[in-house]
Formats: sequence, C-alpha cells, structure tokens
Amino acid sequence: MFFGYQGVNIDEFVKCLKNNGIEILADVRQRPYSRKAGFSKQALSSRLSEVGIAYKHFEALGCPVQIRDQYKVDGDWFAYCRSYKKFLDNESVALESLSSYIKSFPCSLFCFEADANFCHRSLIAKSITLKHPELTVSNLSFEKPTKRETPVQLRLCWS
Repeated sequence: MFFGYQGVNIDEFVKCLKNNGIEILADVRQRPYSRKAGFSKQALSSRLSEVGIAYKHFEALGCPVQIRDQYKVDGDWFAYCRSYKKFLDNESVALESLSSYIKSFPCSLFCFEADANFCHRSLIAKSITLKHPELTVSNLSFEKPTKRETPVQLRLCWS
C-alpha cells in the first residue's frame, strides 16, 4: 500500500494506518523533513512507535533534487517518470530491501503527495510489482479522491 500525507493531520494519518493493519511505514522521501507537524522523521517515528508501527527510511528511493526541480519547471509528468525510472534502475539494492519488507509485513510506502498518480511512490510500487508480480499494491486514501486519480496514468507513465 502507499499513502501520502498531503491534506491530513498526524492523528488522521496514524488512524488510517492502524485501521488498515499497517505494521511498517516505509518513508521514501529523500529528505524526511516536513513543515507539517508530526511528519518529520523523528516525530513521525516516535508517534508510530507509540501505536506499534515500525518506521523505516529508504532515503535511496527518494526522488533526486534535479528530477524534482525539472518537474517544477516544466510540469512534464511523463519526463519525470522517465527520469525517475532511469534513476530507479540503479537502485536495485534499495528496491529489493523494500520488497523484502513488503513480502513479510503489511507495509505502506509514504511521502507527501496525496495523488498517487503524480508521486514517485507509485513508480516505486510499479517497479517492485514488475519484479515481484505476486505482490499487490493499492493506494490508501481518505474518502475524497482527487480528480486526477486514474490508474491509466500510472500505466502510461511506463510506456
């Protein structure tokens, strides 16, 4: 499963993880800091520990600054996908480490963006499921999906 914290507070976030049986939160942000209360690495790890959820940071899977910056300039999601996929092709050790957690525990990939169709965590999930088709991935979200949320965009991104 994967989950973005955009638009929710820490209490809602933790409740959703607990309600979905998540045992490990895999933080795939390159820099695990946030201006939003409770979502920086230390505070989040402590809060999750209180409710029995482990926190693992996969810094190697965070989107490199130059790819993020280019996306901010041109807004070209498909170029972002190509660049990030190329980056991921060199991160097989981190992907396999994350895959082993996903195989062993109810796990959620985590970063900021609420819309999984426009977030690198969906690209990580796609990469993992291509190598491990026995794994299933879904998006944890709150009642109101974003208007852009369609699985077609995820498939197109890899063409």
